[in-house]
Amino acid sequence: MKFSVGLLSWKRPLNIKQIVEEYILYDDLIDEIIIWNNNPDEHIDFIGEQYDIVKVINVKSNEDFGLITRFNMGSLSKNQMIMLHDDDLLFPEESLIALRDSWMKETDCFHTFFGRNPKSDGTYSQKVVEGKAEICGRCYVIDRKLCGLVLSEYWKLNPDERKLIHSKGDDILASYVLTHYTGKLHTALDIPFEKLEDSYALSFGESRPQRPSLSPNYGEETARWYNWRTEMMQFCKKRYEHGYE
Repeated sequence: MKFSVGLLSWKRPLNIKQIVEEYILYDDLIDEIIIWNNNPDEHIDFIGEQYDIVKVINVKSNEDFGLITRFNMGSLSKNQMIMLHDDDLLFPEESLIALRDSWMKETDCFHTFFGRNPKSDGTYSQKVVEGKAEICGRCYVIDRKLCGLVLSEYWKLNPDERKLIHSKGDDILASYVLTHYTGKLHTALDIPFEKLEDSYALSFGESRPQRPSLSPNYGEETARWYNWRTEMMQFCKKRYEHGYE
């Protein structure tokens, strides 16, 4: 069974090129790469027979459609199994095989390398866990039909609630939506991956494109980010949580 891969792009086109150049070599695992480019000032294109599996959507509007647009790629994919991941990550073939095999055993939850569970006091945790997780981020292997479910729930939110999710919490929303409807927690694997250039990461806050650790307001920015994450997590838990398996 083969993957579709969906990559959301904004300010790191060189990363996108590096990922594509690697993934087109995995033709026994990947037969479709979809790139959703949310930056109207940057046109991305791949020309040549070697890029036949690559599809690019270049958004021309100046409106910020946010991170939730990654789930649009589920409706565009030809394969049931789609992998959505951030554009500052690259996975070796062995990791893709592990994610595929895990997903094939349980298709109604996320499969990732980046799982998190809330702290005992109900706040958002920075600890990355292996095994069952309430929240998956940065990488999701998912049944494409569940992408539509996430989008449907997003558009049921009022404008203020969507603003809360818009650029800081699509992963939290998606994780709790899926568990609400399927009753399943998500699966986090301990697999290798490569970190790519990560300027403009949303978690950098106002210090973007540089890391908060290089900012004189490092402590304040980091605390603000995790406070936002806690607020979104508690909102989603209140709205969607029920008994888990």
